[in-house]
Formats: sequence, C-alpha cells, structure tokens
Amino acid sequence: VDKLKKKYEEPVEPILNNCPGLPVNWGWATVEQLASDKPRSIQSGPFGSNLKHSEFQDSGKLVIGIDNVQDGYFSIGSEHRISEDKFKELEKYIARSGDVLITVMATVGRTCVVPENLEPAIITKHVYRITTNRDILNPDYLNLALWGGAFVRKQMFGQVIGQTRPGLNGGIIKRLIIPVPPIDEQALIVEIVVAKLSIINKIYPELEKNEKRADRLRQSILKKAFSGQLV
Repeated sequence: VDKLKKKYEEPVEPILNNCPGLPVNWGWATVEQLASDKPRSIQSGPFGSNLKHSEFQDSGKLVIGIDNVQDGYFSIGSEHRISEDKFKELEKYIARSGDVLITVMATVGRTCVVPENLEPAIITKHVYRITTNRDILNPDYLNLALWGGAFVRKQMFGQVIGQTRPGLNGGIIKRLIIPVPPIDEQALIVEIVVAKLSIINKIYPELEKNEKRADRLRQSILKKAFSGQLV
C-alpha cells in the first residue's frame, strides 16, 4: 500500500466517499493505477476491418473471444484461429500469461487470468486485456475482485453503456476502484477463496434446489474476502 501511495495519486475524493471501510493496511486504487507502466497495458482487441470473421480458420494462431472468458476462469472451449501472417500483423493484441481478461460486449463482465501454459494468442474486440503492475497487484486477486467483488461489480454494471447492446469500454474499466491489500495478503486471499469455493462446488452440485444456497455461500465468502475478514 505504501508503494501504491508513492507511485500513484489516489482516486478523486467524491468516489472514495462512496467506498466501504477497509482494514488499516488496505487502500483503494483504480484499475488504471494498478496496471503496468508498459504501453497498452489496458487494451481491447482489434476493431473493424483489422480482424474479420472471414479470416478465422481451423488451424494457425489462437484468437481469444468471449466464449473463452468464463466466470473467473479461462476455457479453451470454442476455438477461432488466424494465419501466422495475420497474427504477426496483430501482435500488439497478444494476451500474455498472467494478463487479466474481461468481456465487454454481449455477455459483459466475465473475467479470467491467461493461463501460464496457453499458446500464443490475441484477443478480439469483445475482450479487454489488463496487464497489472505485479509489484503491487496479483493478477489472480484482480480477477477475483472483478468477477466476485460486489462493490466492484456494482460500479461496473452501474456504468454499462448502450441499451440494445450494453457494453463496457476502456474508460469504465480504468476507473473501476479496487480494494487493495498488501501484495502477500492478496495471494493468501486468493488461495483461501479458491479453496472455499471449490468445497462449495463439490458439496452443492448444479441442481436447481441447491444453486440458490450455494450462491449465498459464495457471496458470503467473497464479501468477507474483500473486507479483510478472511485473513
């Protein structure tokens, strides 16, 4: 948190006034403040004629779309691919291991972390890529906060734009405010939450009669995680 305060300005006061209380050693910061200093650390995939559906093929380099970004995890699922030449042309849209992805069109707000063993891939225009500053933010923690943090989700969906095709944009994503614990605590929170959610998923299979109870338990765990009550 000290590093955070030295390197970045805090979000504007009116926004902070609406934020819930945090433990003493936590702080609030925007996604933009938590991103890497490298160029294009928060970026969507290529727009318009830069990548057409007609250029997708069965072999070649992987293209990550909405179907690959699920609720907190990456799924190889549906595969779209492009030629080697097209991939080289669009290299600035590569999703690297540890990048956090978020869907911004159609099914809005699903997130995941790019797996370590994923082959080279680019993102589509429906997906934003966030490269974090790992000195102050664990990508897995950001993924958890974007996907499961009630206060963060409220911000996100309170700003979704468009009526017929609601979506997010770069400005909205950059302004999202995240509760930030010390870096070592972030990893511990992720470990505890993942373990607890795994137990819930085993105990309550996805049957209609159990799903509501399981969801309440998940929300309780996530609420504790982002208010400093798990560690």
